Amino acid sequence: MPRENSIAIRRGPKSDWDSVNPVLNSGEFGFDTTSNLVKIGNGTKTWQELSVLALATSVVLSEDAEFTNKITARSPIVNLKDTGDVGILTVPEGYMFLIDSMEVLTTSISQPGTAPTVRFGNTQVSDAYHAAGTTQSNALGSRHVIENPQDAAAAGTAVTFGVTVASTAGSHAGCGIVTGHLIRVS
Repeated sequence: MPRENSIAIRRGPKSDWDSVNPVLNSGEFGFDTTSNLVKIGNGTKTWQELSVLALATSVVLSEDAEFTNKITARSPIVNLKDTGDVGILTVPEGYMFLIDSMEVLTTSISQPGTAPTVRFGNTQVSDAYHAAGTTQSNALGSRHVIENPQDAAAAGTAVTFGVTVASTAGSHAGCGIVTGHLIRVS
């Protein structure tokens, strides 16, 4: 069958995305061929500021014969010296997102002070998945894994990461990460 129209997604290796750090047009897809991740532009944010839409992973069949897709998504890198919430991912219609783990990565710390207090939630309940808790950081940064969250997000829910009490370090950045399975519910 001849192809009349073809849609090509903007793509390239991680090194190119990081060095150029382009602003994707509103609705424009970008694909990192090294990390297998997809982002969608909004016309104003640079590649590094955009949230990960999806991680291209293999599809597996669950015990109840529903297709599941294990994904890991992270928030944009945020200044942990500022309070507020940012989006990590929005659960697509017809799916439920079973949360396997949540973690916080903190980096770029200078003049360490009091660590930030962070939470995981959604646009309806800001601490729905993990109530605000203080992280522990040293001058090199750290990784905080929130184990066994035993929770899920329904279709249309936007999972968020937020800072409730700002870090008192000279500079402090980081992001929230969620890992889980998308399960078809309709």
